[in-house]
Amino acid sequence: MAYAVGGELARCIAARDSGFVAQGIDDVIIHPDVTKDYAARLCKAGSKVQMLSMPNIGHGRAAEASTQAMLDWASDRFAGKDAPNDCSR
Repeated sequence: MAYAVGGELARCIAARDSGFVAQGIDDVIIHPDVTKDYAARLCKAGSKVQMLSMPNIGHGRAAEASTQAMLDWASDRFAGKDAPNDCSR
């Protein structure tokens, strides 16, 4: 069921053109491969995706560890800068 919801979410977000995704490499709650698959779905749907993979970060610290990068990403979107695109990686 969550997989189907993720697919719908990917299609909705793709319509907005860009997204920021962060993942702790040591996350045992949401495995990094799940997040990579989600980012790939966004890319396939046409989004520009910036993917931040954080070594030595688990689930509990991922939000804190990615906050500055997310704020920088959002500020750049509001400033009209082109979104970075990691889809080809």
